[in-house]
Amino acid sequence: MPKNEISVIHQGVFRGASSVEVLNLERNHLERLEENIFAGLVGLKQLYLARNRLMLIDPQAFRALRQLETLDLKANSLRDLQPHGFRRLESLRKLDLSNNQLPALFPQVSKAFWPNVVSPLQSSAIVIITNVVCLSSVVSSHPWRKCTVSNG
Repeated sequence: MPKNEISVIHQGVFRGASSVEVLNLERNHLERLEENIFAGLVGLKQLYLARNRLMLIDPQAFRALRQLETLDLKANSLRDLQPHGFRRLESLRKLDLSNNQLPALFPQVSKAFWPNVVSPLQSSAIVIITNVVCLSSVVSSHPWRKCTVSNG
């Protein structure tokens, strides 16, 4: 459903869509994601929301997406994220937040924020934040200690 000028996703629209594994909503006009908006997509593994106009994501928007492995939120208008909004994403392996209006969110600067966001992520997960790529390794309490700056 990319490039369809979708500006609103209504509650319940994904009810009964438990077998959907990939949802591409890139290049639409979405500005916000409401609480539990993806209910019904319990089998979803990849969610692409890049290049929308997202400014607000309810902390409970992704609540039903426990199988989600890839979440692409790049090139939106995000200025702030609620850390507990990512807690239930136990299978998440790639989170792309590049090209948003987020402040520099380096793990060593935002220790109070990022350990809560990325704690469910297991080994080999990748988080891309503006041009910073952090590769997790199996490290006890701080899996995001290995960080490098990406030029691309």
